[in-house]
Amino acid sequence: MKIAIHDLAGSFSDRWIKYCDENHVPYKLVNCYDSDIMAQLDDCTGLMWHWDQNDYKAALFARQFTISLEIKGIKVFPDVNTAWHHDDKVGQKYLLEAVNAPLVKSYVFYSRKEALNWLDTTTFPKVFKLRVGAGSVNVSLAKTKKMPNSW
Repeated sequence: MKIAIHDLAGSFSDRWIKYCDENHVPYKLVNCYDSDIMAQLDDCTGLMWHWDQNDYKAALFARQFTISLEIKGIKVFPDVNTAWHHDDKVGQKYLLEAVNAPLVKSYVFYSRKEALNWLDTTTFPKVFKLRVGAGSVNVSLAKTKKMPNSW
């Protein structure tokens, strides 16, 4: 058994490395952005990588990379089942509805025309969120139907 850890100073990897050192768990440090990362993981049974939702590079491929590793037989943390909806408001909406979790009525639009038609029939105020963003990033409060100039 050998664990690969994507090392990023100041992240969870600091704790993972410390744990492995203190408990004599074999590991190696990797960079998941390396083009040859699959080959680097050939001698590993697992990968630990806490990718950040604000990292545009990770957003481009982390989910697909995780799926590919799982197909290869490498255990990944977080795995597909715990990360597919990470920083994805649309995915979270559908997941919460699927398990009948209590949530505020939410709407998803896939066309501008559909969204504008909905605006004619809804009441205000409304909270608008883009698909990605955490900590109030990409969230705005609309008190009326009048769209701000920034839209």
